[in-house]
Amino acid sequence: MHPRYAAIFGIEKLELNQHFRPAQSEQSANSSLILSDTLKDDIERAFAPVIIDKIIKSSIIEFSEQQLSLPDSSLSSTQKRALWALMSKHLDTL
Repeated sequence: MHPRYAAIFGIEKLELNQHFRPAQSEQSANSSLILSDTLKDDIERAFAPVIIDKIIKSSIIEFSEQQLSLPDSSLSSTQKRALWALMSKHLDTL
């Protein structure tokens, strides 16, 4: 549960015991991703005026709360098309 909602409902933050925690590899899957300067500049220019604070590695391409998730630092043509579609969809809602 998001901490804001927990505060609203007066629920204490709980931690799962070791049995239910995600494996270490799943936790590290959402680590920071270092992109080439060209790709990073292109993405930031395309997303303008939206600011991207963080780019992380994830199995899916998504953007939420100024955080962009990408599967890898080098994208296939299919992944690039999905990224540009995501950007245009997001910018259409501004």
